[in-house]
Amino acid sequence: GENTQDSLWARYTSNLTSSITSNTTANMFDSGVCLSQLIEFDSTFPDSLFTFSTDTSTMGWEAPRTQAFKFTVTYVVDISVSSAYMDFHGYFAKSTGGSPVQISYSRYEQDDYTGGGNEYFVTHSWIEHLTEGNKMSYVVNPKAGGPSTVKIEDFSFTVEAMSVTSIAGLTGPTGPQGPTGGLPGADGAGFTGGSYDAGTGTVTFTSDDALGFVTGDLRGADGTDGAPGADGAPGADGADGADGAEGPEGPTGPSGAAASVTLPTGRVSWNADGVNISAGNGVNLFNSPQFPGLILTDTQPLTSDFQLGVTDTTSGFIAPVTGTYQFSLEANIGGTASIQAYGNFMVDGVIIGSTFYNYDNADTTALYPMTDIQTLELTAGDCVSYKVSAAGGSGTINFRYGSMNVTQLTFDATVLGSVDLATLQAETAAATSFADYQARIAAL
Repeated sequence: GENTQDSLWARYTSNLTSSITSNTTANMFDSGVCLSQLIEFDSTFPDSLFTFSTDTSTMGWEAPRTQAFKFTVTYVVDISVSSAYMDFHGYFAKSTGGSPVQISYSRYEQDDYTGGGNEYFVTHSWIEHLTEGNKMSYVVNPKAGGPSTVKIEDFSFTVEAMSVTSIAGLTGPTGPQGPTGGLPGADGAGFTGGSYDAGTGTVTFTSDDALGFVTGDLRGADGTDGAPGADGAPGADGADGADGAEGPEGPTGPSGAAASVTLPTGRVSWNADGVNISAGNGVNLFNSPQFPGLILTDTQPLTSDFQLGVTDTTSGFIAPVTGTYQFSLEANIGGTASIQAYGNFMVDGVIIGSTFYNYDNADTTALYPMTDIQTLELTAGDCVSYKVSAAGGSGTINFRYGSMNVTQLTFDATVLGSVDLATLQAETAAATSFADYQARIAAL
């Protein structure tokens, strides 16, 4: 099979009605503080799935079915109304019937306020496996010690469905003939036998349930013996009779039910505020001594396949079965000087993809994004990890908060064969015994 992002998607835009103060939160689906406007949506993702309310248990986008969805937000953080450095948090929140609960985390810091007009563009993506009826929303939160007031502008919330199409498999080989059936069942009620008496011409029918009886004399009167005649020559075969009229066409059978598949996913995250990497060195993000902040508490199916270790062949995601997997990384890095960093996906310690991050980092206090995605063909037992390295000309790199998602894109499937009715009828008519019938049906 192959993975696609199908055409099921929707998007809305919003602005806060006024600025928000530091150390407070605002849900972008709260109708009391946001102006919302739906601008695009797929016909199967109607705008009725968006709820803008002051009730925290009802606000958000509602999943119409159980599967994985990708959520993306973009917006502008304007701190021009306050002269302070930038320290701003934003996160996706999930509701399973009550108030929304934080499931992701993104932090933005900047210390270059120059007296007005500072605006920062933010983008944040997240893949989450939802049960039908779950709700997703997004919360903004300027932290204490940051700007006293913040404006959120040009907010955009997009949701896309993740699904599988084109599942097909080859017809498997014919299996061996099954074992012979058990012993015959007990005789049922009814006639148990019969006999003919040539002396009387009567037939006697026997029964265990009082149905037995005896006929009268079934013999006819004796005729006069005729003279034996000569054997006649065999007659010619008669001509075939005309074909009968064709019967009316039967009604069309009902359509089969459509198949639906939910892709297995998993997620791991880091709260590693303080892991430093000096120039010319690199570390594996799944090395437990260097990254003690690894979080493995998610309940998605593939999360249990992540593990910590001390070598590149035991630290990372261990493929449970052979197939195709997609990995995505989102994280933040800072540094003491200019940043020249490499991010490398590795399979069993061998680098198979490299992304270069080059930031001027003039004030040495900003956080910069790391985003990477890789699709890999893996054999069961392969170990996938991620290594972050500082180039020789880079300052010391500080790795900050991040997360990695994995989605299994392929799996085994079997398509059953079929036999048309005419072939089945012809093989049945040609059988010379029950055993021959079984052999013919098994051969189909």
